[in-house]
Amino acid sequence: MQNVCRLPFLNLKNLNDCRSKTIIPILPGGKKAILIFNIEIEGEIGKTRCQFSPFQTRTLWYNAIMNTTLKTFLILIGATVFFNFMFYFLSSNIEDFENLPLPPKKVERYKTDYPLIKVDAQSRDNWALLDFSTGNVVRMDDMEKDVNRLQKLDWDLAFQRTKIVTNGGVTNPKGNVQVKNLGQIEFNQVAQVPASRADFKKDDRGWGGSIVNKALVDWYIYRTRTHNVESKKDVYLIDTGDGFVKLKIINYYCERPESDCKSMMCTRDEAACLTLEYQFIPNDEQTFSPPPSQQPQTAQVTH
Repeated sequence: MQNVCRLPFLNLKNLNDCRSKTIIPILPGGKKAILIFNIEIEGEIGKTRCQFSPFQTRTLWYNAIMNTTLKTFLILIGATVFFNFMFYFLSSNIEDFENLPLPPKKVERYKTDYPLIKVDAQSRDNWALLDFSTGNVVRMDDMEKDVNRLQKLDWDLAFQRTKIVTNGGVTNPKGNVQVKNLGQIEFNQVAQVPASRADFKKDDRGWGGSIVNKALVDWYIYRTRTHNVESKKDVYLIDTGDGFVKLKIINYYCERPESDCKSMMCTRDEAACLTLEYQFIPNDEQTFSPPPSQQPQTAQVTH
């Protein structure tokens, strides 16, 4: 078998050196390999013919592999020393970084000319009942069991975590509250009270017997990746019986904006403080007048 090969790692000094070098693959059956080399020595290319046994062939490959392994080993040793040095440097100076003052918290404010109210609905044991005409909130443990007290109170919407029910329908058959979801429109677009109440929804029994209002039940988006809640920012028109309310749920978290919770998990302890933007008008009015711009309201949350 004859081949022409370049063997830069042999470092031959003369044409006869190939006889003492080992080279090339082992042939099947233990046959000897006869090779021809192009070897450049002092500017002249000479050709020599060398013969190798299987033992010499194995020796050459062993030497070549060991040379490569040694270089790799030395590189790894050098990298290990470097990273250990950097780790030691950083750990020795960590106090300098820890003592640096944190940047001030960024305060985000939702500005509006309409009234804002924050309803604490964190409890799983009671409901927060809100009256839009006065802005008052009262608490009830079990609305279905304490019907007599429920019917005596002045309230429009009740909140418990993500649940929202109304003072009407199956929650309170003597109540008159009903709701219409207007979708994601500008708050200022709602200027007139509609003549018809055909699309307004009262509380009803949902799946499993729970009380739901179909206009309010899907007011939020549940993010499965972070297990957090985000308001859809829909605008609602509410007939309270003694007036009308236009409403938007601005934020679900107590001290964080919902935008924080899109990419990170906000704990349940931080949730269920609903910030509401609203405007109430009594029954004798049919138009939502523009609010006085000289008294803007703000909802403050911190990053």
